[in-house]
Amino acid sequence: MLSSMNSDQATVRSKSLKSVIQLLEKDPSILDRGTYVLSHIIQRTTDQSPLVRDAAVGLLGKCLALKPELEEQIVSQLLARSSDTAVGVRKRAMRLLKDIYLNSAKSDVKSAIAEALLLRIKDSDEGICDLARQIFEEVWISPFYEGLKDADSDISFQLAIKNQVSLIVKTVEKGGIISSTLESLLKTILVCDGKHVRVNFRVCEIMVAVMFDLTIDGKERNSVLHVLTIFSKVNPKLFQPKQIGLLQPYIQNLSANDESHVYRSVLIIFRWVLPHLPTIPRSFLGETQKALLESLSKSAAEMSEVVHCLCTINLVLDDTERLAKVALTCLKNVLASKDNNLSDKTQSLQLTRVYRLINILGPFGKYCNLENHLPLFQQAFSWWKGDSVAGLMVEIISPFTSPKQPLLIRKAALQNLGLVSHSWPKLFLKVQVYTAFEHVFNDNNKELQSLVLRTFKEFLGAEEKRSENNSEGILVTGNSADSGRLGGALPGNQNDGVSESIAQRFLSHAIRIALVSDDNHALIAVEVVASVNRQGLLHPKEYGPALVALETSRNPHIARIALQEHRTLHQKHETIIEKEYMRAIYEAFKYQKNVAGDALGARQKPFSAKLHSLFEVLKISNLKFRKKFLSNLCSRIDFDPNKIEVNNECPEHLVYSRFIIENLASFDYNSVDELLHVARCMERVVAGTGTSLAHAIETEIFKENAEQFGGDGTIPEAATPSDHIRFKQLTASTMILSMLWAARSFLRRLYSLEKHQNAKAKLATKDLNKAPSKIHSIDGESFMTDIGDIMTGLESEEKMKARCQSFVEILSIDNDFKVAAEAEDGVVAAHTPSGDEDGEQGEPSTPADKAKGRKRKSASLTPGKKTAKKPRRQSISKTKGTAISLDSNLWD
Repeated sequence: MLSSMNSDQATVRSKSLKSVIQLLEKDPSILDRGTYVLSHIIQRTTDQSPLVRDAAVGLLGKCLALKPELEEQIVSQLLARSSDTAVGVRKRAMRLLKDIYLNSAKSDVKSAIAEALLLRIKDSDEGICDLARQIFEEVWISPFYEGLKDADSDISFQLAIKNQVSLIVKTVEKGGIISSTLESLLKTILVCDGKHVRVNFRVCEIMVAVMFDLTIDGKERNSVLHVLTIFSKVNPKLFQPKQIGLLQPYIQNLSANDESHVYRSVLIIFRWVLPHLPTIPRSFLGETQKALLESLSKSAAEMSEVVHCLCTINLVLDDTERLAKVALTCLKNVLASKDNNLSDKTQSLQLTRVYRLINILGPFGKYCNLENHLPLFQQAFSWWKGDSVAGLMVEIISPFTSPKQPLLIRKAALQNLGLVSHSWPKLFLKVQVYTAFEHVFNDNNKELQSLVLRTFKEFLGAEEKRSENNSEGILVTGNSADSGRLGGALPGNQNDGVSESIAQRFLSHAIRIALVSDDNHALIAVEVVASVNRQGLLHPKEYGPALVALETSRNPHIARIALQEHRTLHQKHETIIEKEYMRAIYEAFKYQKNVAGDALGARQKPFSAKLHSLFEVLKISNLKFRKKFLSNLCSRIDFDPNKIEVNNECPEHLVYSRFIIENLASFDYNSVDELLHVARCMERVVAGTGTSLAHAIETEIFKENAEQFGGDGTIPEAATPSDHIRFKQLTASTMILSMLWAARSFLRRLYSLEKHQNAKAKLATKDLNKAPSKIHSIDGESFMTDIGDIMTGLESEEKMKARCQSFVEILSIDNDFKVAAEAEDGVVAAHTPSGDEDGEQGEPSTPADKAKGRKRKSASLTPGKKTAKKPRRQSISKTKGTAISLDSNLWD
């Protein structure tokens, strides 16, 4: 059975794993015989076949059930499989991890499992997302349902929920996207259409109370408060007034840097929770407001959160006049510095002052609605004829975005200009604003470009959420969580057309930035493009090709976002995006060449296509769609040898063709029909272009004549052409077709295509639609080595001659398929280059013919002779034994 796990056939390997399960059920002591058996099973968890990986994961679950002490070894494998490329494998691994979580007593194991499952909350497959949410509800929430009745007196219940809270805190401490994922999970658990939403709310309420008890411990305070901010965003009504009162001391004594995280967390909790508390003393709000106003001159890093919290408190107090006066003072001081040369070293103190004031104005413009105090500002600035306080802020801040300003000031001005415009979207349409942003994209400053892109990302993201909130359910406890927080501060419908304007004006810049690197700067640009796609702001052809290129990125975050958006785009606009796929593939080629520095079409270890994600998306469509795509892709390889540009050291079409060919050789094909279709397309290119190319090589390089060629069956040595450019053109052409033929040969061997290419009978439809089976012992390493050897053909004149001679030999005799044809004992393998076959294929080889053949005839499709014994076949023939024989079975 263990030997069968290494079979060439995936079905055999899968069945052997399932047989081991039956054997273990009869004799579990097999696992006690060292690690030999377990190591074989673990090795199959990384098998190329999803069927085998799924069976291996199931077998690991059985091993763990029979021998729990194997937990440490098996859990690590299941954690890796929880992010498997196959949906079925991910689901099985997740279910097994759930069982381990419920039965394990190790907090480290539970935390690792929780982290892995949280990442699946935002999986690309909706079924996986639903399963992950269901698992978390079952392991984090539902175990506490029974103890809710005696929650205050049951010590075991209190200890269990405290352990659960500690586990949640430990998991969130790992950082990354865990926080945002936990927030998404809690929203799902607490929405009104949930089955157990009321008891879920009660369990979460108790968890919040436990976390307030844990804030007393200084070791966990930072992490616990961070988790509390997540709960406050999801449902502020989980908090009680007394609990909020416990947090007030943390915002009154900001004295050390190590308390900044605590300070920020408390501010976030306050601004989310305060508007929803049923009763809260005004004295408490007044003291908090006073402390925050005093911190405006201290907490530069947390300025946005301080102002945001101040505005929330003033809304609760229904008194914004005090904040209006603070904003007025800041505007006056900034305006007074408008004509100062802040680049002068003697103005360093003034520069610092202006920088701080601008950073105060931005949050005030974003979070505070000061429009009710418009007369106050009109009186202070008599020259101003506007009708919006936010517009006044833009007019005063915008001059500081000039390229002439110091970078520090310019950065602050751009950032805060975006903050004000975020809450007053029509300001994005003002000349001062979009001109300032255009100057940034015309400059080559990545820091400023990232800042502006982040502004667009946040605004477009807010527009998405606003749209989603209109269709989502409300929280269980009553109104939406946002209804009490600045819900009526801004007028409605003020952002109509703004998103479209931003997309039309700046999307091209975002795409350009996304395609020139794969760092965090590019990631922000990709997120902007993704948001434009989700909202359908522009025609798909504007950004579709960019998404295809970006899903080949080395940055997993960029690749994941691009793939998700591409899949959505293909599902919605298949017929539109179909027309852009060839351009998209060229964009992917340029992206890999210029950004990744690797123009190869396939990755090794494991051997996979760089366009793998694209082909997986195409599987959403029907077979006809994919065959058309493959035909178009092969047609991009075809060329005119006389027009190949060889000015560069390596012609671009040669490199591009290699990219396409290696992808074709490494795609994960869905059916035998697709494979046969690809083989047909490859042979058409070789037959159509290769015959005339071979003739050109013989006449221009080999100087063929009747005595030189064909007399003794050998190809003469190449002469040195006088035109080196022409010589290079012909060599590059042979390299392209040689690589294409190598890919065709590789696919035949890898998938055993000979058994599907019986010339005596047509393949049944059910056979064509079957998933092809790979030969396990054949991998892509040898193929990539062969392609690498072909690509050295232009390194020297000797190699150029050898490459041309090798190509002529390929069209004369393909040794690989000559052996394959002989092995089939009378069954002619389709598409196999061969000589004459008993006079049935091509023209008869007679002495008279040889006497005539001073030049190679062009290969053409000619019907073969029909006899009573053999079926009719078509062939591309050559009198001198250089025919490419094509089985009619594949050409029909």
